[in-house]
Amino acid sequence: MTHTRPLYSGPIYNTFAKDKIDPHEEVRELMSAFENHPGSMEVYGGYLRNGRRVSAFETRMRNAIGLFAIAGNSKLPWNTFRMGCAMLVRAFTKMRYRPEQLRPLSGTKMAAFGMGVSSRDVEISLPIGNNVTQISPVIGQSFSEGASV
Repeated sequence: MTHTRPLYSGPIYNTFAKDKIDPHEEVRELMSAFENHPGSMEVYGGYLRNGRRVSAFETRMRNAIGLFAIAGNSKLPWNTFRMGCAMLVRAFTKMRYRPEQLRPLSGTKMAAFGMGVSSRDVEISLPIGNNVTQISPVIGQSFSEGASV
């Protein structure tokens, strides 16, 4: 998939145009391959320069304020301001959003590649040295802060 940014701006997009690559079409094709794609950009949190962890809500609020601050100097000021407004609205409407494993639609390239989880019975075997390790997905279980999956 081609790297995309919400405003489709920057030097990388000049290269896409030269190579006749349409990032909008690539994103549409990718999103259509999953039944539970969130449909919008999701922010899960972040870290400040001093290392303090911030929630998704605070991250969205800071991003919105940042977009408002740079809107006048951007290449597309109205779009930048509009994205700031959208981020501000999402800060409140997505407060309770929790990510889930993507489920590919059968018959799509993503299902053929084994991307996402297509059923609860998926198991993956990984050879580690002379041992084989079984990994099964944990569905419907939330993990506390600091856990890695």
